[in-house]
Amino acid sequence: MADPSLIGNSAKISAPLSGDAALYLSARGTLAADKPQTMRATPQIDNEQAQWLEQLVQKGHVERGFAGRLFTSGDSREPELAGLRGAIAGSLLTVAFALALSLPLGVAAAIYLEEFAPKNRFTDIIEVNINNLAAVPSIIFGLLGLAVFLNFFGMPRSAPVAGGFVLALLVLPTIIIASRAAIKAVPPSIKEAALGVGASHQQAVFHHVLPLAVPGILTGTILGVARALGETAPLLMIGMVAFIADVPRGFTDAATVLPVQIYLWSDLPEVGFQSRTAAAIIVLLLVLFALNAAAIFLRRRFERRW
Repeated sequence: MADPSLIGNSAKISAPLSGDAALYLSARGTLAADKPQTMRATPQIDNEQAQWLEQLVQKGHVERGFAGRLFTSGDSREPELAGLRGAIAGSLLTVAFALALSLPLGVAAAIYLEEFAPKNRFTDIIEVNINNLAAVPSIIFGLLGLAVFLNFFGMPRSAPVAGGFVLALLVLPTIIIASRAAIKAVPPSIKEAALGVGASHQQAVFHHVLPLAVPGILTGTILGVARALGETAPLLMIGMVAFIADVPRGFTDAATVLPVQIYLWSDLPEVGFQSRTAAAIIVLLLVLFALNAAAIFLRRRFERRW
């Protein structure tokens, strides 16, 4: 309608095969073989459809390509149309909210316990509880989020805000322990030198000790984020297991995350979702490898040996 001169012209359009058809042709070894083999029809592909697919392959109308729709589409009931865009957006929102909560609280708690807290029975109990929380199974945090954040505070179910609170509690002990270890690794002589030239205790900690401990704090934080990104059980408990076709645009919109999306696809009966599940697993592993590589790089790049 915008350009009537296009009427009468032909255009080449590519469309995805159905999951069953793609699986049938994948069993032939290659979709663009010069001498296609005759495959036996399956319950999902009858003889007439199999012959039609063979004719399309012989004419060169079927070709293999990268499924970019995997990263540009949301979830769908049809495997050839399903994508990870909604799950990736939900993961980013949930982890970002969790990091915004856990990082300041974790670093502040580590500084207080290591530099300002008196050494008495009360602080000993706090330190023991922090170490114990780091070993608590993740599903316990999910039950806590279900009872407190959803039932008591009435937060929206299956939303990044609720998942962010749960994951923040999950990674908070890890950040506190890593931050305390990084602060403790700074030589006492640096703080003593600052105090010797007239700096206050607060100035010595925040101007000298804390900047030198930042690489270790970042390493522990990235490892905590990697753990939060791969968690499934606590998010299942707060309802982030629903079918979400739309891409979330805020912290209160219904969303899902990558591990839960993998769980959902692996439980579906359609055979086409097997390849989608495998692709989602590869994407999640690549993200986790990238986060761990970033933690190792930061540690080696900025770590100082005393």
